[in-house]
Amino acid sequence: SEQLIRPPYGNDWPSKASYVPGTLIENLDGWSSVKIDNSKNDYAVHLKLVDLKSNRRVREVYLPPFESFTIDALKQGNYDIRLKYLHSSNIQKTPRIELSESSERATIYELTLSKVINGNLKLQDISEAEF
Repeated sequence: SEQLIRPPYGNDWPSKASYVPGTLIENLDGWSSVKIDNSKNDYAVHLKLVDLKSNRRVREVYLPPFESFTIDALKQGNYDIRLKYLHSSNIQKTPRIELSESSERATIYELTLSKVINGNLKLQDISEAEF
């Protein structure tokens, strides 16, 4: 089996899609959610949800091959998702994601990771330092 890049913070990668052990779970006081769908891919992803106002990484998720994960209870604001593909050295980020909520509704954002190059979502390559 292929070798995964070692996880950060001295812990092992979880056995299923979940928050990365040892990481903070922040921006918890909202109703918005972000679903990341990796169900069509045979590779694992380490992703960070970044609050663009504070530039803090407010959630970190390990997403194994063929699984999905929903980051929920997010407060409104502007975010991006930074993705490290654990079978390669590729690191990318999404365009800005705006989560908003009112008394009636909240944003439910879905990101489907696909192998299709130049799919409908333009991901930008970033450096390890930006991850």
